[in-house]
Amino acid sequence: MHDHPDTIIDDLDHEWQRLLATGSVDRALAGWRHEDVRLVAFSSTTELFLFLEDPRTPCCSQDDVLVALLTIGRRDPLASRVVLQRFVPALKRMVAWDQPFPISEWACHVVAEAFEVAATYPVERRPERVAANVVMDVRKRLYALLADHQTSQAELAHQPFIGVAAVPDPAEGIEAAQLIDWGRRETGLRPDVAALIVATRVLGFTVKELAHRLGVPSARLRQRISRGEQRFREVVPAV
Repeated sequence: MHDHPDTIIDDLDHEWQRLLATGSVDRALAGWRHEDVRLVAFSSTTELFLFLEDPRTPCCSQDDVLVALLTIGRRDPLASRVVLQRFVPALKRMVAWDQPFPISEWACHVVAEAFEVAATYPVERRPERVAANVVMDVRKRLYALLADHQTSQAELAHQPFIGVAAVPDPAEGIEAAQLIDWGRRETGLRPDVAALIVATRVLGFTVKELAHRLGVPSARLRQRISRGEQRFREVVPAV
């Protein structure tokens, strides 16, 4: 059981059940068996997963099957999806990490990084210990994402470039700035995120200008502003 709303991880489970119910994976596996001798032994998806999930299966044998699926996955996304399903339990543990993102957003990061790892895993260079390597690669990507987030938080927290007093024309901007400040208190929005919203909505800065000024990627800044504005809209009464 989990105590949070359904996330993309839960969606993966639902989607997998649909794929099994429609026979999509079994039909694809039948074709893959003709392409790679390492998959010949499996006549169904159930047999494949019993093999991959059995702790008694030799690691080298699992490596052969995972390498076959990862190789096919370079041109057939369904094969990558099969690989991803093998690691859903590990991904769920990663989603449960203590981290600063909303749970739904963090789950999306976890799944996105896992898909990327499955689609780009270097089977020629790392054909051994594949299961452990995939999990390790996803964890490394998530650690890097968290480190990047922490760095951006520190950078933004020390930027003195904005405040309500900086509004050039109080008649045009002060009420909006006060409204945003009220929304910050109501939502618990971080002051640096509220400052970014004031900068774009009141002071007229573009995201590109702010990103250049702060030395951070525009996409990251746009995402932070969008999340903050969404939280703000949730508490502002409809007009």
